[in-house]
Amino acid sequence: MYKYLVNSLTENKNPTFLGHVLLSLALIISFCFCDLVASESGKRKQVRWMNVPDPRTFTQKSNDAQNFSENSYVIFDSILAEYNAEPAQKQVLRQYYSEILIRKYVHANILGYCFIRSYVTIIIITLGAFLMFFSAFFISREGWDKVNNAAINIFMVSTGIVFVYGSLMIGLKYEENIQKNGDIFIQYVNFSNEFLGFLVTNTSRDGQETSTEDFIIYTDLVLQQLSGIGINLDPKEVLRYQQNVNSTLNVPSGEQNNSVDTGSEEDK
Repeated sequence: MYKYLVNSLTENKNPTFLGHVLLSLALIISFCFCDLVASESGKRKQVRWMNVPDPRTFTQKSNDAQNFSENSYVIFDSILAEYNAEPAQKQVLRQYYSEILIRKYVHANILGYCFIRSYVTIIIITLGAFLMFFSAFFISREGWDKVNNAAINIFMVSTGIVFVYGSLMIGLKYEENIQKNGDIFIQYVNFSNEFLGFLVTNTSRDGQETSTEDFIIYTDLVLQQLSGIGINLDPKEVLRYQQNVNSTLNVPSGEQNNSVDTGSEEDK
């Protein structure tokens, strides 16, 4: 295969216009196929490393042990049934916990998507760079005037693929969004554990006994402060969104520090 490709590129006979079109289509289809294969590989890695079930598909009851361990609603309802509170308060607590699970799932999905695209982009850019250097070798050896035009075709297409994938990686900020959504996801995981811990112990995370009314207010503040956008494309837009959220909350700094201690300023 390598010998055939080398002979084709070093022959004096240049491909026709139709040959150039077919060669370009073959290269693009090959890159698309590599994208598809790499995406499936990335999805398998994502499921193995971080599998967060969709809370909207949970059933209320299950006799299967594995489904029970994965069904956070079933676990929550069993804890909530033993908790001493008014029916209306229990309804509010369950609504808040449902929102926590859904938000955690959303940020996990964004995190997984950005990871998959970053993983695919690295593979495609690597393959494209290899073809660029491979074709550039023959162009530099023969010169632009004497080299087979197929080598120039391969060089131009692979350069375009590398440019497109590289621009998407920079423009969509995969790495930054992975970090941001990973941090928010961890905060929701920690807060969901804190939420369940309160229902069992009736105390806050600092060990002080807390009433249901105070914990509902505290939960509302935490959820508002964690309501950050999950995809960062424009830093100015993120700053504007943060300012709008802070003005909407309108919580005094002293009260906010005493009531809520979660995450960094970036994730509020």
